[in-house]
Formats: sequence, C-alpha cells, structure tokens
Amino acid sequence: MILTALQISRLSPHPEIEISIDQSLTKYNSFRLNSFGDLITIRSIEALCETVQYLTCENLRYRIIGQGSNLVLPKIADWIYLKLEIPVDLDIFSQPRHEYLLPSSVQLNLLTQHAAKFGLKGWEVFTGIPASLGGAVVMNAGTNLGEICNIIIDVQVLRSNGKLNTHIITPDSFSYRANHFLTKGDIIYSVKVRHCGIDSTIPRIIKDYQTLRKRTQPLNLPTCGCVFKNRTVIEHGQEKILRAGQLIDSLGLKGRCVNRLQVSNIHANFFENLGGATKDDFLALVQIIHDEVQSKYGFKFDLEVEVW
Repeated sequence: MILTALQISRLSPHPEIEISIDQSLTKYNSFRLNSFGDLITIRSIEALCETVQYLTCENLRYRIIGQGSNLVLPKIADWIYLKLEIPVDLDIFSQPRHEYLLPSSVQLNLLTQHAAKFGLKGWEVFTGIPASLGGAVVMNAGTNLGEICNIIIDVQVLRSNGKLNTHIITPDSFSYRANHFLTKGDIIYSVKVRHCGIDSTIPRIIKDYQTLRKRTQPLNLPTCGCVFKNRTVIEHGQEKILRAGQLIDSLGLKGRCVNRLQVSNIHANFFENLGGATKDDFLALVQIIHDEVQSKYGFKFDLEVEVW
C-alpha cells in the first residue's frame, strides 16, 4: 500500500476518480502475472490533471497501465498505477471521417472494427493488437502490415510539469517500437488520427491477418505479446531483418520453461503464462534466451516488452 488514508480521502471525492488499494492486477495485464498495487481509475481529463498534480505534490510516483498488453509487472509495486477510462463518443464511428480525435483509452479492436466496416486504409496495421490507442502510440505498435505512426496527426499530452501540450507528429517523432516526444511522467490523453483513403480490400486484409494470427500465435494463453524486437543487420550492402521468433525457434528453445512460464510452441517470440508466473520467472527465461543467442550468434535481441 502506497497511498495513505489521508491521501485517499483528498482524492476520492472526485466523481471521476476511483481508488483501489492493494489491488490484484492480474486481470489488468494480458500476461496475467501475479502482481499487486494501488490503482487509480480516471474517467476525465480534468480528473487526470487533478490526480497527477496531487501525486506530484505528494512526491508519489505513478505509471499508466493502459491495457497492460506490453508490460511485465512486478509482484509488488512501489508506485501507483493510473488507468484511464475516458469515454469515447461512439457516434464518431457512424461513418468515415477525414480525422478522428479519440481518447487514448479507446481500444484498438474498436478501431479495427470501424476500419473493416468502411475500408479505412492504414488502420489494418494494428489488427489484433490487444492495446489501447495511447499505449500503441507510446511504443509505435505495429504488425507485419506496418506501424501505427503513419496514421497519427498529433498527440495531446499531459506533461509531467502539469501542462497540457499538443505534439504535432514529424518524421522524427517515432522509430521502430519507440517514440521520441514523451519523457518520464508524461501521459497521452487523446490522439488525432487519419486514414489513407478508402480501400475495398481492407476488410479482406484484416480478416486474413486475424486468421493468420489465430494460426501462428498463442492466443489461447496469457502472453505479453512479442517479447523481443526483431533485429536489422546489413549483409552484402543489403538490409536484412532477423526475426526473433524464427531465430529462437532455430535454437530449439520452443517449450523451454522456467517454473510456470514457457516459450510458446506456436511462436517462439511469445512467452506463455501457464498459471502463477511472476516477473522473476520472466527475467530468468529472458536470460536463457539471451545466453543462447549470444553464444550462437554473438548478439542479444532487445526487449520489445516493457519490464517494470
């Protein structure tokens, strides 16, 4: 427990702030790791500003948990988790628009449904990613179809100093699985996105990619998504991508276990929680992969997942 009774009493009267103390966070992360912490659910931008201002004044650390789909959480945290549940007006999805200003807490699957219905080109790139829009922007999420950065116009941010700010996207705003405009303590609260035109093939592309995921990824067990980033190398003057899953598979590491955590037998860049796994299990299994890859190939893959 991080928050005291007095601190709770000062925050809790706000109708759009909900505080849960020593909350089990298992259901708040797609990996379903055993984890506990104080959780503040926030349902408006005003409530977000008030919460962050108060926590900063009290010298209390905080982190946005989002959908917890790309996170490895500790068993017990020494910070406070913030979860945004800012409502979205569903009327915005009644027809295609040139631009969409959306709360960061909106789920990507809702956007995928809209893209499939109207054929929005560019939105197929995040098909199947179990994340919120804000979380996807933070890590420049993507699939084999592309990256989300290509459809973002600007991002509205509550800076760690308490100021609201709009970052207009430039070619330097993102790189592979990373952004370059957020600093520690900054929080995305809304995102303006566009599409790249109407394309009648988009519904089929989305459906085919969803089918591919079901066949090639372990969707029936808790995972944190891809654990490692793919690696780009130059061979004979040509750029070549070393896919982490394929390389780990080639080392015979599918099925390798640490306690209740195992390398997936379906896709080697996924770790499956068989029930009761912890952050320590994750770190131990990562080290095994690092050691094997280093021994055979002389390098280590960078982590794609964020370890807290």
